[in-house]
Amino acid sequence: GQVAAHQTAVLRWASEGAQRLLELQSGNVDGITFPSTDDYPTIEDDPNLTLVPKPEANIFYIGFTNTFAPFDDVRVRQAVALGID
Repeated sequence: GQVAAHQTAVLRWASEGAQRLLELQSGNVDGITFPSTDDYPTIEDDPNLTLVPKPEANIFYIGFTNTFAPFDDVRVRQAVALGID
């Protein structure tokens, strides 16, 4: 395979979007995820930054009990599964 561009990667957690943006603008980090949509114009207007949109892995789980009607009928559960898929 290809040699990595860096020998190490440091991951840090910051729950506040404003904090992540400040870290990026100050050069303390090379990238951030999930910038606030309010910060998009700031990022787009900064010649040192690039906003890279990417599709998110949206995962949604649905659960239901199969002990009560109508979900006690396997055909109903199969229909729901087919409808989702």
